Amino acid sequence: MSRSDTRPPLVCIVGPTGVGKSAVAMLLALHFDGEIVSADSRQIYSGMDIGTAKASTHDRALVPHHLLDICAPDSECSLHQFSADAETAIFHIQSRGRLPLVVGGSGYYISALTRGLRPPTAPPDPKIRAKLNLLFEEDGVEALASRLQELDPIAYAGLDVQNPRRLIRAIEVHMATGQSIRELESLQPVPWRPLVLGLRIDRTVLAANIAARTRRMFSSGLMDEIRHLLAAGFGWGSALGRSIGYVEGLSYLFGRLSRDEAIEATTIATRQYARRQMTWFRNREAVQWFDVDDNLTDELIEAVERSLAAAS
Repeated sequence: MSRSDTRPPLVCIVGPTGVGKSAVAMLLALHFDGEIVSADSRQIYSGMDIGTAKASTHDRALVPHHLLDICAPDSECSLHQFSADAETAIFHIQSRGRLPLVVGGSGYYISALTRGLRPPTAPPDPKIRAKLNLLFEEDGVEALASRLQELDPIAYAGLDVQNPRRLIRAIEVHMATGQSIRELESLQPVPWRPLVLGLRIDRTVLAANIAARTRRMFSSGLMDEIRHLLAAGFGWGSALGRSIGYVEGLSYLFGRLSRDEAIEATTIATRQYARRQMTWFRNREAVQWFDVDDNLTDELIEAVERSLAAAS
């Protein structure tokens, strides 16, 4: 990190789901008088609280949280919209003399803020899109994911494979241009110095954490939450139908899976997502990695203090 870089620091806490990012972010926010900006592509949706492990009312009262509950489950939040909303929140936090802490595991969202990542401007191809939409309608999101994995494994590794819109776009770009959507993305300068702190843990421990968290979700009101969202008019065609935990919960409610099968399917899908997250952060971000152990908080505080000192 160059000492001539006078941009204010932007601290980002990243890592796979289930590693404990939210708890660490709370400790750092309290220590540094900070505010948290969520970089989670599912926590943006209102009403989807339990299945996304959204910050509790108690935590939000202690530390201001931003970019939670900003979209209805039947709407889409583009990368451009997220970037604009996040940048506004960060600037406001900085103007109050507080430290913004970006926390989340959505690679695209993190890279939009750390590297100025912007999607390609390749125009849509109506014929290709129509064929892909038909594939989705007939064979489901799994068929789209398999198609992208075969066609463009690099894009597949970092994509939200539960989101048919993004899968279709990635396949469409490759079919229309012969290039990966990753090759056509652009980077723009960012107005801060990103400090990306990554949390990692033994795979066996992470798998156990994910399994335990999934069981807690199903025993702590996830199904009631899904029933409430269904009653409000949000179903398979909304964010529920492309979000881990909610897809499986819907399948249970509609008799396609037993409760135990839904829990197991959610656990497996979450582990797969965690692997994709780690692939993204290892390949596309300059991350300082920290092992989750008894010294984690002290080590992270020291890392942030060094970054703040370099800015002064």
